[in-house]
Amino acid sequence: MKANSRFKKAGYVLFMAFLLAGCTANGSEATTLNTPTPESALHTDTVVESVSSEPSRTAEIELSASLLIGESDIGKIYARENKLFAKNKEGVLTEIGRLDSDKFSAALSEDGGRILYNRVEHKGTSTQTPCELTLLDLQSGQETSLSRDDQVEPCHYFGWLGNHVYVQWNEYPSPFAGDTSFTVFDGRNGEQLESGRMYQYLEDDQTRIVLLHSNISFEDRDGLEVNIRIAALTKDGALHLLWEQPVYEEQFRDIQLSKTLGAMAIWTHHLPTNTARLWMASVDLKHWSSGEWTELEIKPSSEAGRISFEEEGFVVFSDGRRFQLP
Repeated sequence: MKANSRFKKAGYVLFMAFLLAGCTANGSEATTLNTPTPESALHTDTVVESVSSEPSRTAEIELSASLLIGESDIGKIYARENKLFAKNKEGVLTEIGRLDSDKFSAALSEDGGRILYNRVEHKGTSTQTPCELTLLDLQSGQETSLSRDDQVEPCHYFGWLGNHVYVQWNEYPSPFAGDTSFTVFDGRNGEQLESGRMYQYLEDDQTRIVLLHSNISFEDRDGLEVNIRIAALTKDGALHLLWEQPVYEEQFRDIQLSKTLGAMAIWTHHLPTNTARLWMASVDLKHWSSGEWTELEIKPSSEAGRISFEEEGFVVFSDGRRFQLP
C-alpha cells in the first residue's frame, strides 16, 4: 500500500510539472501581443501599442489620443504626454530624444530630418514663454541646445523657416520701431547664422523686413564703421538683401515697405553730428530686389518716430513731415 501511495504521489508531481511547463509556454507566447497593431486600427479609441525598440524605452501610448506631428525620415512622429514617439514602417513605436526630458511645442523640419522643441512648458497668458530650445536630429539622435548662453530665457515665438530655425525674442509690434529682436539658426547643426531686429511683418507673404547685425566681430573690424544690411526674410528661410551700407553711430528710426507702391523707406539718425537721413527706393516684390537708392538729408527729430505710406506717392513721418517718392 505504501508503494502504491508513493507511486500516486510521483505521478501527481509529474502531472503538475507538465501543467507548469504548459503555463510557461503560454506565458512566453503572451509576449507576442506586443506586435504592431494594423494601421487601420490605429484610430480607434481602444488602441494601445507598446514602444519596444529598447528595453529602457518601453511604454504604452494610446495613439488615438496622441498628436501627429508629421511624417519624418524615420516614420510618423507622435507627441503624447510631453514625450515624442516615432512609428516606423514595421509599425514599431520608439520613444525618441532624451528620456529624462519633457518636450513641448514640437515641430518637424521641412525636410523631415529634425525636430525642434522646447524643454519648458508655456503656462499662463503671457505672450512671453520660458525657452530652452533643443534641436533633435532624428537619424543620429543627437540633440543641440539653441538657447543663448545655455540659459532658459523668455522668447515670443519660435519655429521653422524652411530648414532654418527662427526665434523671436520679444513681441511684435513693439512700442518702438525695431525693438523686436530675433536669431536665425542653422537647422542642421544649431549654428547661429544671423541675428538682428525686425521692423515689419508682411502677414500675407509671411515675410519679415529685418535689419541684420554685423557678422564681423569688433576685434576684426577695419575702423569704426559697421556694415549694416537690410533684407527681406521670407518664409523659406532665405534672406534677400535690399540695402547695405557701412555706418558709424547710426540709429535706424524706422524701416518700412509699401507693397501697394512697391517702395521702401529707411529713416536714420547720425548721433555724432545730430543729422538725419531718409533713404528711398523701389522694390521688386516678385524677386525681392531693390532699385537705386535715393538719399536725402532731413531735419533731425528728437522724438522716436514711424514711417507710413498713407498718402500715395509719399513717405509720411509720424511727426507730419512728408517726402515724395522718387
